[in-house]
Amino acid sequence: MKRYGVATRIRTELYRRFISIVRWYYNHFWGTHIGEGTRISLTAKIDKTFPDGIRIGKYSAVTFRTSIMTHDFVNNVHLPTTIGDYCFIGAHAVIMPG
Repeated sequence: MKRYGVATRIRTELYRRFISIVRWYYNHFWGTHIGEGTRISLTAKIDKTFPDGIRIGKYSAVTFRTSIMTHDFVNNVHLPTTIGDYCFIGAHAVIMPG
């Protein structure tokens, strides 16, 4: 079993707590539905035109510069966008509504 140093364990615990605050912020202030254990990069863009339509399952990862959209202004629609449990969304991905 690999043993990590004290600094690594502290940094990991601080990161987990910070990510849970980010998830709480999106859920409570914007009205999104982001599951337990999901990690969202601070540079990820969550569409704020229909935040109730954002649903991300538990223990998923949304990496840097990802855009999650819930609107389509060309067709003038707002649709929910759902990402399942245990998903990994890679860098620079664009997730479209519906």
